[in-house]
Amino acid sequence: MKTIILATSLFGAIAIAGAAIADDPQPVGPGQGKGHGGPQAQSFHSAALQSSAGPNYTFADGSTGYRFTTAGGLTNPGVIVGFNPQPDPPGFVGDQLLSTGLTTSISTPANAGGYSFDMAFLGLGTRALPLPGAPSTDGITTESFQIGSSVFDVVMTFQGPGSAINWAAFNPQPDPPGVWFGAQFGYPVVTDPTASFRVYENGAPLSLSLAVPEPTPWVLLIVGVGAVGAQARRRRMTADGEGPHPRSA
Repeated sequence: MKTIILATSLFGAIAIAGAAIADDPQPVGPGQGKGHGGPQAQSFHSAALQSSAGPNYTFADGSTGYRFTTAGGLTNPGVIVGFNPQPDPPGFVGDQLLSTGLTTSISTPANAGGYSFDMAFLGLGTRALPLPGAPSTDGITTESFQIGSSVFDVVMTFQGPGSAINWAAFNPQPDPPGVWFGAQFGYPVVTDPTASFRVYENGAPLSLSLAVPEPTPWVLLIVGVGAVGAQARRRRMTADGEGPHPRSA
């Protein structure tokens, strides 16, 4: 299982087991991959989580997003996604994960200055992808690329106050990890927008789950020091006669 990263800037990092895929990502049109018809570019909705979840990932520029693991495909890359207002206020933590699974949805607070959406795929190399086409009047757009024998399709639906406007490439600094793309856009009316998406590998939908953060080095250090200290204390107690004594016959 690998991990994918999405952001209101979308980014995406787990090495692929087995043979390494050295090919550069090749953009392809939806449905042009080997042996599959590609996903249909249609609007979709999904079941909500029992409760919305806050971001579990922080980009190098300080903006927040979500990191996911995937299942159901051949390589199952990691995914990182960010959906944030622009400019991103310092310390902003306002986006909410509404659903995961085959369809993932993220909402962010209304912002007159516009929004950024970034998505990254981990374990597939490092490369910036071309900007997806501007969303249709239904808010739908797609991104497709090929790496090795795998064709990846991302179908996105941006739901908000009317059609997305001023659609343009978004290039966060520094670049997100992995294979990534980013877009910035606005809405003509200010209400809370939602970005929903599905990811396909060779036509098969991938199921996304929130990645569990790995312990930071300092946490591991504290746990290790505590364990060593506890062991040393038990040894002192035994040496001082405070430990358990053998039962008499």
